[in-house]
Amino acid sequence: MGMFSKGGTSRILFVGTHGKEDMTKATLPFMMAMWAYENEMKPSIWLTDEAVLLVKKGYADDLKASDYKPFMFYLNKIAEQKTKIYLCHLSMAPRGLTEDDCLGNVIKSGAQRVIDEAKVGSVVTF
Repeated sequence: MGMFSKGGTSRILFVGTHGKEDMTKATLPFMMAMWAYENEMKPSIWLTDEAVLLVKKGYADDLKASDYKPFMFYLNKIAEQKTKIYLCHLSMAPRGLTEDDCLGNVIKSGAQRVIDEAKVGSVVTF
């Protein structure tokens, strides 16, 4: 048995700030959320800055970090797992991004989401 007991409800929020300029760091929140779910945790992701573009329809279709699977593998996997993805509304606006432009279980949000998650779980940033 792993570090967490089966059926656990430990919450964890992964914060992503990087986009296609650094696909290794951009992929990590999605990869870690996938693994957290597979280890009986309740993950979510909060994206800010350039990272909000990663969930724009068509944007990440061909993106891949050199040592990982294609980015869409991780995005599709966490969508199957119904992992929530929160997008910083202040980062969306200057990029012309709306929730309708996005893939997955996205929710427009503010920084309060990070504060709320920190009160009840763990927060990991990349």
